[in-house]
Amino acid sequence: MEQVSLGQWDKDRITTGAVCDHPRAKLISKKMKAKHGRKAAFLSVFPIKASSRLTDDDKELVPHPKRASTPQCELSKPPNHDQTITKAETESLHERKEKLQVFVRGSFLSRTLCLQLDQKTSVSSLKELIKNKSGIQPQTQHLFIQRNLLLCDSLSLTDQGIQQDQNIEIRAGGLLGGAPEKEQFASGYFLELSEKLGRDWVSLAINLDFDNTQVEQFEEGHKGNIVRQSLKMLDKWYKKQDNPEEAPQTLKNALRKTHRADLASKVPGVAGEHFDVEQCAEELTAHYQQTLKVTTHPTKRGTSVEIGRLYVNQQLLEETNLAAPSCSSEFKIHPAATMKVGHLKGKSQRGTPGRSVSKVEEETGFLFQNVPLDSYEDMLTLKTNRILATAEAGYGKTTLLKKIVYDWVEIKTNGTQQTNQSQPGTKFGLKDYKLVFLIEVNRMGKNFDVVDAIFSQILTEGRFEKEDLEKYIRNNQKSVLILLDGADEISLQRLTHTKQRKDEINLSDMLSFKSLKSCKIVVTSRQKTANELLTMHEHFTKVHVAGFDEKDREKYVGKYLTDFSKQSQKSFLDTVNASNTFRSLAEIPLFLWLMCFTWAEEGKLPHQITKLFSHKIEHLFQRVDSKETDSQANTYAHDTKTDIFALGRLALEGLLDPDGPKLYFMASEINREDSDIFEKGCKIGLLSKTETVYGLTSVTLFSFLHKTFQEYCAAVYLDSLSRSDKKEFHNVLSSIFSGDVESVEFLLRFCCGLNKNTAQTIIREIDGLLGQDKMKESLHRISTLLLFEAQLDSLVDEIVGTGNIKFTFEIQGEDLVAAHYLVQTGSKRKALDINSVKAKCDSLEHLKLLKDIVKEIECNISLTLNLANVHWSNFVDDSQGMIKHMKRLDVRTGDWNILQLFDMLSYKESKISTLVIKNTISFELLSEQMVTPGPIMSLTVLALADTGMKSKDIESLLSLLSSAGSIKTVLLKDNDLHGLQAVKISPIPSLCELQLHECSLTKTDIEPIFSLLAAAASIKTLVLKGNDLHGLQPDQITSVPSLRELYLYECNLTKSDIEQVFSLLAATGNIQVVVLNENDLQRLQPAKITPLPSLCELHLYECNLSYSEIGPLFSLLTGAGSIKKVFLKGNNLRGLEPVKIEPAPLLSDLQLQECGLTNSDIKPLFSLLKAAGSVETVALSGCSFRRFQVDKFTPVSSCVHYSCTNVI
Repeated sequence: MEQVSLGQWDKDRITTGAVCDHPRAKLISKKMKAKHGRKAAFLSVFPIKASSRLTDDDKELVPHPKRASTPQCELSKPPNHDQTITKAETESLHERKEKLQVFVRGSFLSRTLCLQLDQKTSVSSLKELIKNKSGIQPQTQHLFIQRNLLLCDSLSLTDQGIQQDQNIEIRAGGLLGGAPEKEQFASGYFLELSEKLGRDWVSLAINLDFDNTQVEQFEEGHKGNIVRQSLKMLDKWYKKQDNPEEAPQTLKNALRKTHRADLASKVPGVAGEHFDVEQCAEELTAHYQQTLKVTTHPTKRGTSVEIGRLYVNQQLLEETNLAAPSCSSEFKIHPAATMKVGHLKGKSQRGTPGRSVSKVEEETGFLFQNVPLDSYEDMLTLKTNRILATAEAGYGKTTLLKKIVYDWVEIKTNGTQQTNQSQPGTKFGLKDYKLVFLIEVNRMGKNFDVVDAIFSQILTEGRFEKEDLEKYIRNNQKSVLILLDGADEISLQRLTHTKQRKDEINLSDMLSFKSLKSCKIVVTSRQKTANELLTMHEHFTKVHVAGFDEKDREKYVGKYLTDFSKQSQKSFLDTVNASNTFRSLAEIPLFLWLMCFTWAEEGKLPHQITKLFSHKIEHLFQRVDSKETDSQANTYAHDTKTDIFALGRLALEGLLDPDGPKLYFMASEINREDSDIFEKGCKIGLLSKTETVYGLTSVTLFSFLHKTFQEYCAAVYLDSLSRSDKKEFHNVLSSIFSGDVESVEFLLRFCCGLNKNTAQTIIREIDGLLGQDKMKESLHRISTLLLFEAQLDSLVDEIVGTGNIKFTFEIQGEDLVAAHYLVQTGSKRKALDINSVKAKCDSLEHLKLLKDIVKEIECNISLTLNLANVHWSNFVDDSQGMIKHMKRLDVRTGDWNILQLFDMLSYKESKISTLVIKNTISFELLSEQMVTPGPIMSLTVLALADTGMKSKDIESLLSLLSSAGSIKTVLLKDNDLHGLQAVKISPIPSLCELQLHECSLTKTDIEPIFSLLAAAASIKTLVLKGNDLHGLQPDQITSVPSLRELYLYECNLTKSDIEQVFSLLAATGNIQVVVLNENDLQRLQPAKITPLPSLCELHLYECNLSYSEIGPLFSLLTGAGSIKKVFLKGNNLRGLEPVKIEPAPLLSDLQLQECGLTNSDIKPLFSLLKAAGSVETVALSGCSFRRFQVDKFTPVSSCVHYSCTNVI
């Protein structure tokens, strides 16, 4: 039935009263008005309410109830004269009745609109009128009456109960377009949000101020339907909003607190929809064009040049985490470990002075290797989005980032990059970034907010809104490149404990990969901080910024000394190369710059690093003083020491700051009497002065140009304390030695170089600590460098006498030079008691230094040598006397012959137990050789990486292994072995372990591999990592009775391969451990498998399993029949449900670390354990439980041990 409008009802009432005037009708009472109560009852069914402002006549226009019992003829009583309504009066009443006055208000209107409208006016017509007066398009207008009742475009004003003087609210945009609840769900946003939230809706509900009881009610109302639970919660929340305009921001904040910034950025109706990225890029380029310069002279600002004119392409080395196996004769892979071997392609790796063995290397026995990158573009095109560029002080980490930004600016301004023949392939990919931000980490605010840092360091806040930039970065992550310079200049512990604002992009979340996961971020840091960062966040790809090699030095010198003659440039290079110290220091770009500057000024170079800095800094001060006064040279020297002393006090305080080294100093922290000194430091170029903004406050900052300058000034002050205040001096030393000694290495080196008495005090105190076996790892290297810097032969004799000279670190580069001095000097007085030496030689000169060191050490040492850039003939000549001491040899060069090396090792007094070769080898000589080398009884581990080996070379290699006689472990990495053939080989009784990593093997190679294993007769462990074995079909597998462990890491296996894998295990015979980590086994199905009586352990780390695969998994365990331990770490089992599983009577250990389990999964988990029947140990580390207590649940009789962390 068609609904009649209120206006039509009113007309019908008047018409009815006029035509029903029947002369025979009975008279009715003169009482024309209904009782108030009956009138109110009638009106209550209509969606309108009479306004108190209506006149009496207007009120009469409101429909009155008709008495149903009154006959129609009774309405025809003729009116008396006073009551008669004329036609004119009737038309007047109609006019007054049909004109409505309404008021339209809203935050988007400059003033309230007062409109006189006909009652028949539709809402769509009203929107057109509003458009004419305000300019707001009708499609974006949403009109409301009362609190939250939306007006429909197709209805008239009276249809929706609009009254006189009605207030109408207009909203433009807004959450879901301001539609009422039903229309909101119809619009799909809440439904879409619910589908994307998943189980996170519970956390969102808590952040939207629902309590746990209400959450449980939502769950009970729609059991098993997460989307409906979330939808119901959002519906109820939105209905509670007093001001719907604020709802979008409220929802956005709650989503951020729920750690769903991806959804928060997509809430409609919030700020940041429009961001002018082109204008932002223009401001960035303008800023960088003024700041990306380098100076060739600290005191002559006019000599600053663009970075491209002086930049020399730095060699970058990607640390692959690939390593040769441990040199231990009892080497064994841990089931969860990833064993790798590194390799180099094309170029050789160059040394980094001072690099110590990392904790990972120490624990695993690996020596990590690096892969050279042609340019920084190779770094930017790495698959990972988190890159950690590491190097020690002065190696050009900051310069590298500036060059990246410089090239980006060139692309933005000129469309091309400056041509540089030394930079092949650069610029590729930079053009794809719309915005590049270079941020100094040390200058970030206390909350480490990235957007705040961008505005305080680069952008003008008045031109852009922070929220807009933040949203652009979140929504366009692949178009933004963020460069973070100097992570080592803050304390990571301080960063971890800083209260972060969840609704902002903060540094901690970026580093931990919680935010901006698709954004490329490059972080620079010194090595020690880098190791700490990698310990906290393992997902970084580590790129090492290496120093200059000889060719790089020549290029740099040619650019810096471009105005000098070729002969002068050659003389400089000859001077550097003639000195072991200078040659080693010249690998560091900062020191090469210092030497070039000194040569340009004085035409010669001083000795020792301290002298180099001392001459340079004193020269800077004297040069300024000479322009201001006519004092003599001795006055200059006195003033210089006074000035540096004043700077050194604050410099030392900054270096020893409890929160980590501080390179920036606020002007408010500097005493007034020191202000002039800081200003002078800025004037000569030792310091810089900048203005920055934190919040609304403008702050003046002083900073040393480099931490090494700060350490030198601090050393001058500390040296003076050794004479003026010995108690304070020892207090400072105690503070240094109880903290991070490596972070202030140059401070101690400068102290020892400045004053021999100070050097004696420092070195003797370190020797005392070494005698107590305190901090041995960090102090042995520092002690060696300090002795070299002090150049005190008598002190060397004294330290040698204590027996504390040990090389517990890998000596390379500068360390090798210092160790050479120490051994050469100390051995003149006493035989050195050194048990082991680990060295890295990147040149023939370094190999000769090592040869001298080994020669002077009379005891039988254990030598580990990492060798590169040394030809075979040179090695044969210069390794005399070292071979008998070598325990491990890593070779990274291109002309070595493995046959000749094996022959050499078999005839010499060789003790090498581990041999790693990373270069191309010709195996043809092996097959052509009539006589094989003799046995090498000491050699137990052989690793061949990227050697160019093919499948046809396997027979020759195994023959060589057989002749060697004692090799237990063979690792082949990055060799193309596809197409293996079963060949006849002699048994190799010693060979226990064979690892074939990323060797292009496929399913067709499995049968030949097992044929070779059977022929070898003794292999217990087989590792096939990174080979594509999908579609495995083990039809004719040879039994290998010796095989006990099979590792199939990352072999592209899927659910369809599981049955074939178990068939393979059954065919081999006696396998006890199977590792299938990092294969995609989702949607696993039950399969009929042959029982495996020998199989005890099954490892399924990160196999993309979910709770739905639990049933099929236990079916496999039951079928296998003997599995005792199952490892499921890293699979998402959240949402466990009680399922019927087959008992696994022998399963005693279930490892569920980091499986995403929560409180809602506890009950199903206990049900699962009970059904399994025999599980004794359950590991739940890394699962997020709130107030989890085992005794609150039905006990499982078999379980006696629970391992659980992360309980809230």
